[in-house]
Amino acid sequence: MNVWAIVNTDSGWQVAECSVESRVEDIVALLWEKRDLLAPNGVLNDLSCRTRDSKANLCLSDSQVYLVESAAREEADRLNHIHVSHIKLTEVQERLYAWQVRNFPVVEKTALHCCLGVVEELGEMRQAWEKLAAVLVASPAAPSDSYQADWECRKAQNEAEVKDAIGDVAVYLMNLCSAKSWNIGSVIYEHLSSDKAPRQEHISIAIGRLAHAILKADQGIRKNEDLEAIAKDAIFEIWNFLAAFCEDYEWRFENIVSEVAERILQRDWIKNPETAVNSQDEGGT
Repeated sequence: MNVWAIVNTDSGWQVAECSVESRVEDIVALLWEKRDLLAPNGVLNDLSCRTRDSKANLCLSDSQVYLVESAAREEADRLNHIHVSHIKLTEVQERLYAWQVRNFPVVEKTALHCCLGVVEELGEMRQAWEKLAAVLVASPAAPSDSYQADWECRKAQNEAEVKDAIGDVAVYLMNLCSAKSWNIGSVIYEHLSSDKAPRQEHISIAIGRLAHAILKADQGIRKNEDLEAIAKDAIFEIWNFLAAFCEDYEWRFENIVSEVAERILQRDWIKNPETAVNSQDEGGT
């Protein structure tokens, strides 16, 4: 039986078809040798280990190698545009942490403040989405040229507001992890590579669990609870919600996170405590 072997290399997630009987070392070597060939069209940013054959269901965290049955390739392609690569996440998180410390040097309450930021931006995301939904419902069946142009303008504006809020939530989650000395990529991929499925719960429940964990840790109470595990689980659920939302609208989650992060990194709240933005930037974290 053939499977797809995926490994996280310096060139990103690489994929190649090979026999399930192949040794892991051979698979890693094969992928590394073909990295240049695979890079243009074979890179997978991430892959959740999903298979219908338990013989191919291997997850080796040390080498970050996953064997996935060939029949699951469509699922792999679908997941490819949902999650941001571990390599890119780590790089962006490190840059954002440096920005966070420079702009907000009082770090004692950073995790709590970032948790509040997650709540704020999820509220803004909901508000922007409601406006977008109203515009989409009003899509004309046979519009005039002027109406069509106005509708497309409003749609683009509302989509931009939703995407900005999505990116802001992701940034706050990364900065929260930095405040706790966690790598958000590890938080996400540890969940993806485990047998644990997403809770698929209402997003408000995940927000509540995150707030519970961060608040109790800040207060120094409920030490009998595994607050770190609760927080990490909630972070994954919120991240998964954002990714699934983007998939529904056929948006690239990875691009949204990267673009919003780059805009935020240009802001300077020390020099400009009112807006922190230049004439070409608006809103956000």
